[in-house]
Amino acid sequence: MNPTDQRPEPGLPPELGLTPELAARLQRLAETQTRDSRPFPRLETSVRRDRITRYGGLALAGAAAAAVVAVQVLAGGAVDRADQGVPSRPTPTVIATRTTEPATLEEAGYPTATVGSLAGDKTWQAAVRERLAGEDDRVDADDVHVVAAGDIEDRARYAVLVYSGEKKGKTYWGRDIWLGDAGAPASRMTSTASSGLSVSPDEVPYEPLTLFDAPGDSYDVAKAVVIVSAPGADAPQIATARTFDVVGTTEKIDTTRRAVPSAGQGVWAGPVTEDEYRLFDARITVGGAETGGSSAAHAPGYDLVAVAAPGTDPDELEYLGGALGENRATSAQTPVWAGTAKAGKQGQAVATLLRSANGVYIAAFSERQPDDGDYNDNDAADEEFEAIQRGHQVTEADSDSAAMASVWIEHGETRRYLVIAPQNATQVRVGQVTAAVKNRMAVLDVSSPFTGEPEDPAVEPVVALAADGSVIAQQTPPRSQEDTFLSTVDVAGGNGRSVTP
Repeated sequence: MNPTDQRPEPGLPPELGLTPELAARLQRLAETQTRDSRPFPRLETSVRRDRITRYGGLALAGAAAAAVVAVQVLAGGAVDRADQGVPSRPTPTVIATRTTEPATLEEAGYPTATVGSLAGDKTWQAAVRERLAGEDDRVDADDVHVVAAGDIEDRARYAVLVYSGEKKGKTYWGRDIWLGDAGAPASRMTSTASSGLSVSPDEVPYEPLTLFDAPGDSYDVAKAVVIVSAPGADAPQIATARTFDVVGTTEKIDTTRRAVPSAGQGVWAGPVTEDEYRLFDARITVGGAETGGSSAAHAPGYDLVAVAAPGTDPDELEYLGGALGENRATSAQTPVWAGTAKAGKQGQAVATLLRSANGVYIAAFSERQPDDGDYNDNDAADEEFEAIQRGHQVTEADSDSAAMASVWIEHGETRRYLVIAPQNATQVRVGQVTAAVKNRMAVLDVSSPFTGEPEDPAVEPVVALAADGSVIAQQTPPRSQEDTFLSTVDVAGGNGRSVTP
């Protein structure tokens, strides 16, 4: 990738009091996680629910948390919750479309006049501009540009707003998507996805931004819509269905897509089905080449409490959000089991099993560990931090009770295996290491010393054992696919009843 393909993240402010080592570590982490994407670096999905929750992209206190947010939002391994905006994983393909950041709306590719079905309603547009300016004293109404506005059938009314504010003679830009009921006055519109004002002057946000949502707090699938703001992009394609299968021992995941109706230059908007809402998966191209971007959604998820093993903490189930990465499942998949297990001295593992309509099973795993102390030892940072790894496996079984699934996670010279065992298994074994199964879940730590060879040591199979020691089933697990590093500042409030793996 060219050095000009992606702008470095802004440095951490010295007034936060972070040690140089901590600041450098945060910066390296953010750069490592985002180096293969062209994300929306200033995305801060606004919260309009009744609590602050785990997922990054929210306004966390302090620049250290802001750096963590960058890792979560831009890397995409994060806790998806139905009660807040959920930025999805950016597209890994990187196509450079600019070598400098645009400083004007024209340079960014926005239309010169409002597009959409409300393009001619100047009174409503003026009211929206006044409303935004009234909520941010850094912005004047005259500096709010209504890029697009309209009604999407009888489902919702939307507005894409790009605005600027002056500070010490410099101009800072932001972009919002507002949403309300169809026909709503400006006073009933809500800022649903927002970048806030940029951290750097003279940079107009132009990266693709997609919102899947329904007005209000009900997540009403009958009112769900998609809005895409992507100046210069081709017609975006959204996922409309996804199927899971196994061919031999290899998972096969197929996604069907369709185009979103155009609302005018650089803006697309339209209704979505329940499955499209649950998938919240947009593919955007510029000049025919796939590019990065961010998606926000308040889509419904699965009620995992209903299938959880006795004693499962509902809040732990929320850590499964994002475990399937870009391969989120639909209403065609049914949860059949969920549970937790200890992982190491202080960690926790959690897993769930979904049955697909064709009898194939999709397993989602998550493991969280407290950080090693570098952050917590810093006097200026009173937050705690967690490292989270997630993965999934698509597998076959004759029944819910016979289903087995596993992934492995790297911890230095140790491989940690997370296992969902068949219902009648009492132990699982990897090599010479065994672990007891409780409520169908087991965790094993297996030494895997670094050899310096180009290829990692072969992954050993997981064997499920009956009480008499006989083998019930065995499989070779994949490595976990999703990584996140986040602050626990917004952990509170999960109930495990709308989880999006």
